[in-house]
Amino acid sequence: MPVAESFKFAIELRTNTSGLAAPQLMFSHWEVIDIDPFWRPRTEEEYLHWGEKWDGVNRAKAYMDAVRTRKGLSTDKHL
Repeated sequence: MPVAESFKFAIELRTNTSGLAAPQLMFSHWEVIDIDPFWRPRTEEEYLHWGEKWDGVNRAKAYMDAVRTRKGLSTDKHL
């Protein structure tokens, strides 16, 4: 489980199991997410493949925004 997705995991697990289960998280390894969080289609090939607006999920951008939100920093999300 990625660290960014493990926040509040213990609370959710205990809530959903009425306190009968407790998590034990252990470090396994780390890896770099090799995705540019600010990527948008720019070349003609990318426009042909992805279209004008790429509306998929950029995992690096999602993690970056989640950390910024958790720390109370601004994000470029439009509410």
